[in-house]
Amino acid sequence: MNINKLGLIALSAALLTLSACRKDKEETAFDSENLSNENVSSMVDKSLSDDEDAVSLRSGSGGCGINWPVASCAVVTEDSETFPKTITVDYGDGCVDLHGRTKSGKIFIHLTDELINIGAVRTVTFENYFINSVQIEGSRTTTNLGPNSSDQPTFNRIVDVSITYNGSTFQRDFVETITWISGFETDECGDNVLSIEGTGSVTRPNGVIVPRSTTIPLTIDYSCGYIISGAIQVVAPLGTFTIDYGNGECDDEAVLTRPNGETQTITLHH
Repeated sequence: MNINKLGLIALSAALLTLSACRKDKEETAFDSENLSNENVSSMVDKSLSDDEDAVSLRSGSGGCGINWPVASCAVVTEDSETFPKTITVDYGDGCVDLHGRTKSGKIFIHLTDELINIGAVRTVTFENYFINSVQIEGSRTTTNLGPNSSDQPTFNRIVDVSITYNGSTFQRDFVETITWISGFETDECGDNVLSIEGTGSVTRPNGVIVPRSTTIPLTIDYSCGYIISGAIQVVAPLGTFTIDYGNGECDDEAVLTRPNGETQTITLHH
């Protein structure tokens, strides 16, 4: 074998090694950023749902209002005593909610009717709104679809929201179905359990669109601060990731599975 062939073989091996290292680094970087996005998004979604439900389900049946109020430092106003109406939740320059999250800015919640009524639509928008250091813009629209075959209230939710943190913005576009499994007929909030499933995408700051879907419906138990079960699938350019939230235990852990099959236990944001 001549020197030129030896050199070519050595160069090819070096390039393959560099390529593998680069792929590992890219996958690790994407893994870390994508996981951070999912984690922050989960926290944002839970926090927004708390506020939306607290002020739009206050009539008694299925409501959280008095039993699950927004932070006492927030100013809540309504522009009408009848429907349609807009409820404004103003957190001012900074206000700590019941879960220790610092919020600022305003949430506008437009209601066509009591959300417990079939056909009612709730549209939520924001003005200079932050949760901790995370800014939320866009809209969330929820429609009461009526009961399913098991007589459980169901809702359609369209999410068109951008989330900015650490200097980067990513866009979330989803269509979801929410099923109220239990607690709808009581005035308590701690007994509310919801199931959420749907599909959509996340647009990364660099313009890459990442499809995301629930493979097992997510269970939200109001007595717990975290998603207690269900799984999502994220189809990234370098492979498919899944996040499994468990089988019902209330904890701050989930299991991440990478495209190569490796698993890791991760900690969730509150």
